[in-house]
Amino acid sequence: HVVSRVGSASLSSSYEYFFNCIYHCFEPSRGWQACIRGLPLALSRRLILCLFGPPAAEMATQRVMRAIGVGFVVVIFITGLVLYNLFERYKVQFGERTISDDTKTKEIETKYLEALPAKLELEAAKVELNGMKKEVARLKSELARVSSGGGAAAPAAAAAPAAALAAAAAAAATSPAAGSLELRAAKSTGDTRSDVELVVGIPTVHRDGVSYIRQTIDSLLQHSSPAEQDNMLILVFDADFGKEEAYQEVAKAYPDQVSSGLIEVVKAPADFYPTLKGLKRNFGDSEDRVYWRSKQNLDFAFMMGYAAPRGNYYIQIEDDVLTTDGYYKGILDFVWEHAQKPWYMLDYSTLGFIGKLFRASTLSDLSIFFKMFYDEQPVDWLIVKYLDIRLQTNKRYIRKPALFQHIGKQSSLKGKVQPLTDSTFKEVN
Repeated sequence: HVVSRVGSASLSSSYEYFFNCIYHCFEPSRGWQACIRGLPLALSRRLILCLFGPPAAEMATQRVMRAIGVGFVVVIFITGLVLYNLFERYKVQFGERTISDDTKTKEIETKYLEALPAKLELEAAKVELNGMKKEVARLKSELARVSSGGGAAAPAAAAAPAAALAAAAAAAATSPAAGSLELRAAKSTGDTRSDVELVVGIPTVHRDGVSYIRQTIDSLLQHSSPAEQDNMLILVFDADFGKEEAYQEVAKAYPDQVSSGLIEVVKAPADFYPTLKGLKRNFGDSEDRVYWRSKQNLDFAFMMGYAAPRGNYYIQIEDDVLTTDGYYKGILDFVWEHAQKPWYMLDYSTLGFIGKLFRASTLSDLSIFFKMFYDEQPVDWLIVKYLDIRLQTNKRYIRKPALFQHIGKQSSLKGKVQPLTDSTFKEVN
């Protein structure tokens, strides 16, 4: 509207036109954007009209506008050239810097991966040697106690501990670095199974006023056939210090399965654990939480080390989950589906450390890794780091629907409520 009025020479004065422009800019019914764009042009025309008069105003206005247009094009062209030169100048440097950084990162990762086996073997040897030293010390103490009893029966009574001491010393000298002697069966009276197709690991711990372990075992037994159970081991790890509640509960409820070796209850001696007090408090966790997650890492490490020679595949669940019909076949079918893929871990649940399956041949290395970094992070974070080392980065093979459902409300961490469920779980698969 303002631009259309600029060409008119009937405006009485520059002041009248200027205030008309201001009025039209703020008038609600006008297009204020158009007014603002046209205001510089209108004022320029008005200035030329005042200086040169109406006859020359139109010609002068055209010349000024042409000059402004040419100047604008020149400025755009020069700006483009400057920006292009800057981009070309720094592109090479930026690219070189990126390539250099990537190369250094790959070199560091390569060196770390090359050094990792030796480091793991050294750590395994240390752990094994430490365990054997404790066993030797215990046997020496037992031998001294029996020998100090005196009498004619003393030499005979000392014979068995002496033989055991010699066997332990020989084992310490020749034992592999796998840590296979780290766990002891808790009064296991049945057969000890090995070479099964599937080992199901269930760590369990006492909770005040509630226990889920029987629900979990019932679900595993009810949803598997006798033939499948013949080729399976349910390994219950009692994670409580100084208690045998898990063994008593399981042995009483499943005497036939314990006797046949289908169910085995084990626990690690308390002296196998390092001190769990005064650990560094990463992520601002409370002391109780640091103790809980650090001990849990060691529980898993000991259980995996014990399970390594017992079967072909190992799947870990929790003591408060349910499964579904055909879970055994579903687990192995998913393994066979990924037989040609370079997997290290398969997921049968989207929650935490539930339903995580590994080849038994890889458990010893994973067990050592957990022992090395037990006080750094929770176990479900550590496994992500380890998968990165094993080059299974961002490649999670997750079976859906899930085969396991979390049912527990009370966490093994005292006072923590954990009402998590897997939305992909179905009762019948």
